[in-house]
Amino acid sequence: MASQHGLGLKIAAGAALVALALVGLGWIQDANARRLLDANRWVVHSYRVLAATDDVLGNLRDAETGQRGYILTGEESYLAPYTAAVAAAGPQLDSLATLTADNPVQQRRVGALRGLADAKLREIGETIRLRRAGDVLFRGTTERGNFDCLALGRDGPDGCEVTVRSDGKAGLNDIDAEILELFGHPDLLCQVH
Repeated sequence: MASQHGLGLKIAAGAALVALALVGLGWIQDANARRLLDANRWVVHSYRVLAATDDVLGNLRDAETGQRGYILTGEESYLAPYTAAVAAAGPQLDSLATLTADNPVQQRRVGALRGLADAKLREIGETIRLRRAGDVLFRGTTERGNFDCLALGRDGPDGCEVTVRSDGKAGLNDIDAEILELFGHPDLLCQVH
């Protein structure tokens, strides 16, 4: 009978060890699942930040498209993309700031992007103002037809380009490069968390 009692204790101890191992494995699996979900949440968040940043850049491209159309034709209807871009810029940048509110480094980057976007929109607005004021000094001809060009510090028709400014203000390619430097690759956003 003593041997049956000893065997029962061994079976109970073995069952307790198996149960303890299963509980431990369940806890490890739960912890890993939580880490995976958290990592996935940050990846999704990073892509939302990048999409919002891309929206800002697309908005600035639309503003520049409206500017070019208006400068070349003088027709107010070409300003629709510019007008929409001016109205959307603030809310888009506010949304980006909200998305990055948990990250002080990204907040500074959003502030820098806001400064670049504001400067670009002011520059575009100034060229539109000059066009409205009739400050078109040269008429040019290309294979595509005639065009007007604002003379901003240039010496003659050869310097006449649709890219109106040459005074060192950031162009969209500069802003695009700055965005890449500011926000980097999505993996870099995820590494912060």
